[in-house]
Amino acid sequence: MFRMCLSSVCDKTTPLFFAHHLVVVLYFARSAELAGVRTETISVPQRITSLQLWEEIVRRHSRLAAIQDQVVFAVRQEYVLLGDQLLVLHPGDEVAIVPPISGAIMNETEDEPKDLITLNYKKLSADEISALVISPCCGAVTLFVGTTRNNFEGRKVVQLEYEAYTPMAEAEIKKICTDIRLKWPSVKHIAVHHRLGLVPISEASVMVAVSSPHRAESLEAVQYCINTLKATVPIWKKEHLALCMEMPFYVRWCFILIIPVINMKLKCKVQIVQTPALGEDNGEYLGPVQGFAPDP
Repeated sequence: MFRMCLSSVCDKTTPLFFAHHLVVVLYFARSAELAGVRTETISVPQRITSLQLWEEIVRRHSRLAAIQDQVVFAVRQEYVLLGDQLLVLHPGDEVAIVPPISGAIMNETEDEPKDLITLNYKKLSADEISALVISPCCGAVTLFVGTTRNNFEGRKVVQLEYEAYTPMAEAEIKKICTDIRLKWPSVKHIAVHHRLGLVPISEASVMVAVSSPHRAESLEAVQYCINTLKATVPIWKKEHLALCMEMPFYVRWCFILIIPVINMKLKCKVQIVQTPALGEDNGEYLGPVQGFAPDP
């Protein structure tokens, strides 16, 4: 894919010494985004391995460490892989950091298609699932996010709860991924994340992300995936409804009206007072007297 560095650039036999030169580092595409600069001049040893040079640059821009496996150098416009190759640098040399070009993987590893299936109780992240399916050979990533809504058949929902037969659910989703690859062979990566347990209103319960070279395939594949998932995968949801909304309309009104009456009745109770009542003149016992607190 890329020619190895020429002898004028790399020399594994020349010993190291400590002379330093100023070289110009050029950043392109993703490397420029992470470094925050397009070009800069740095002082480095005249003789340094390509990996040591990379480490020196990463010390200046730590975010570049995330793409170490995806880049190569171009020293005096010759490709140089990161490793133990000894670079012989001259004052004013250009050292370019070259990310993948048009889908090429610089370390020549194949970007194999992946099916990424996750069922757990964690909050879902759209950024995370999108990053999982991004591929340099794809120009489209389609993402579906299913969120919990606050109503079901006219009733108020306060939260949803999901339950799954997890091993079978994962196997069924894998079958869906296989079907997608048969129907749309150009699809690259597929990710399906489903949240289990309680999910508050407006939070994501399911996400599907698909990457493909062109948008048509990923759009169709995502729609097929979510429709088939809802129809065949053993995942169940339960709507947790607001208390009063679980009752018929007329019962709700009766319930609302009777509660204050019950509260008042509890405060106004009848008591039987077992105490002798004496006559005014002769002290004759007249029997028990009923005392009560009148209704308000």
